[in-house]
Amino acid sequence: MDAHSAPAWRWFAAWAVVGGLYALSLVSMLTIGLFVLPIPLLATFLLVRHQAARHGMLGWVAGVSVPLFYVALLNRQGPGMICSAIEGGTACTQEMSPWPWSAAGLAFLAAGTSAFWLHRSRSAAAGPQVNEVREG
Repeated sequence: MDAHSAPAWRWFAAWAVVGGLYALSLVSMLTIGLFVLPIPLLATFLLVRHQAARHGMLGWVAGVSVPLFYVALLNRQGPGMICSAIEGGTACTQEMSPWPWSAAGLAFLAAGTSAFWLHRSRSAAAGPQVNEVREG
């Protein structure tokens, strides 16, 4: 791993958090989504101000997977009516199938990390960028 990959992975992680917060805001729009939305908006504003942060921008795609995996986890016993014993009786809830949520989470995670890795590989193969100044 070269000296440039560690900072790029940190920027990737920062963008992944932002992407996760955007997805959380969207998934929970009817409850807490509007209250969560200002956080990723502010984080986006702060990240785009740093030139180096743009190297990890593909992390937002991978970050979208986190809320999707969480919804899959919450519905892990589904699909169908799931009942559990509570004090004084039973509580039943309707759960969705976790598989579409898991598949979508895996797709976003794979797309974001592979696109980032491919971009980093191409950037490393191209070598350092040299700015040419033309005099005319």
